[in-house]
Amino acid sequence: MTDIYGECKKFTESAVVNQLRHIERTIAHPENMDIDKDRTVQNYSLLPQRGISSYEYYRQRKSELYCYNRTDVKVMAGWIVTAPKDLPMSEMENFFRVTYEFLAERYGEKNCVQAVVHNDEGGQPHIHFLLFRQRLTKSMVEKKYVLMMC
Repeated sequence: MTDIYGECKKFTESAVVNQLRHIERTIAHPENMDIDKDRTVQNYSLLPQRGISSYEYYRQRKSELYCYNRTDVKVMAGWIVTAPKDLPMSEMENFFRVTYEFLAERYGEKNCVQAVVHNDEGGQPHIHFLLFRQRLTKSMVEKKYVLMMC
């Protein structure tokens, strides 16, 4: 099997909405020309149903965390993990499920804002895993959580 490609990016508050909309494919005129709108129905989320939008969950979870009130603070991170080119299609779903489980275990499922598999782009299928990351600090003893990115 070839190597698995993963990349982690960080986002400021001003970039969060567009990132969520891009991943959910709700942008009317996306800049990414590799998106095949006819295949967008093949995209799927691995998160359990929460009954609220990703943005509402983002706002709710962020309100539970302490975050500096500065425009340059990276409030969210996102992993993009691409399936190996030689992975059989019959194993794709399992590959992304295991990837999701690994990341949810590492960062905590409640810190995951989105986990969407994209099958509608020109390259290999990949998963977007958007998250808050916490760092253990003295304030955690006081039942506060500090936002820390990967």
